[in-house]
Amino acid sequence: MTHHDDHWGILGSQQDEDQSREKAVNDPAEYHASIAARELHWFDTKQGQWVAKDASGDWQGWNSATTENTAAPADWTPWSAALDSTAAPFYRWFVDGQTNACFNLLDRHVLSGRGDKQAVVFEGDRWDPSKNDGRGGPVFEQRLSYRELLIEVALRARALQKLGLTAGDRIALNLPNILEQIFYILAAQRLGVIYTPVFGGFSAKTLSDRIHDAGAKVVITADGGYRNAEVVSYKSTYADPALDNYVPRPAALKALSETLQARLPADVAERLESQVAEAVSGEITLERADVMRELGLALERERGTAPEIIAE
Repeated sequence: MTHHDDHWGILGSQQDEDQSREKAVNDPAEYHASIAARELHWFDTKQGQWVAKDASGDWQGWNSATTENTAAPADWTPWSAALDSTAAPFYRWFVDGQTNACFNLLDRHVLSGRGDKQAVVFEGDRWDPSKNDGRGGPVFEQRLSYRELLIEVALRARALQKLGLTAGDRIALNLPNILEQIFYILAAQRLGVIYTPVFGGFSAKTLSDRIHDAGAKVVITADGGYRNAEVVSYKSTYADPALDNYVPRPAALKALSETLQARLPADVAERLESQVAEAVSGEITLERADVMRELGLALERERGTAPEIIAE
């Protein structure tokens, strides 16, 4: 497959741009289907092959088991409908089509004979001003070919599989600027695992919110990293507190309700629960102190109607 070298899709003039816009407006399904067919490889479930349209408009690709060159019939399409507008304005694109982001980013380059081509140039955060004849350069630099990157990603995909993760599961990434972040993102894409990368400068509370909001089963982090030439801890500063110190809001409110119902008259307990629930309604996860602070404020408001509660 050589379509990436043909520079398809480049608009060389205003006329080309106007024609492309007109096609997109008049027939969006065909316009986007033609681009998707040539720019992405799609999985043919019946034949077990990955195919895309080449420069001649034929479906070409590889058998998924043997990697031998293969082809699909000219009238075949990887989707039952390029665009389903029956429930507009809720549109569905490429209905029943199957593809994979990791395959399109890595495997097809290796299968096409471009495995030795450079895929990634990684530069660490620390800077050495003496490198490159005084022009400076990163202390750590690594270059990976498509083949080398594919091997690293496959190893991480296997690690995720050994943790029991399958397509549709979720993970959270809280990592410094290191290659492992790229490896695990691509590995998640390979398996169909949904991932949320959380910026390393966010607080443990924010990380906890993201983990719970995404429904992440696994958190991938590091002991530490570099930022502006300074060592920054990750696991002990962010991941551990996020997992140990915070609980989802529904769980925290349930524990509060059970405690209050066991110790106070039902009407008083309900009023306190309602006040605390309203105060923390915008939160995703909470520390114990958050609940106790709001409960204390609610008790203060109850002072006039139930003074004995304060005494207890």
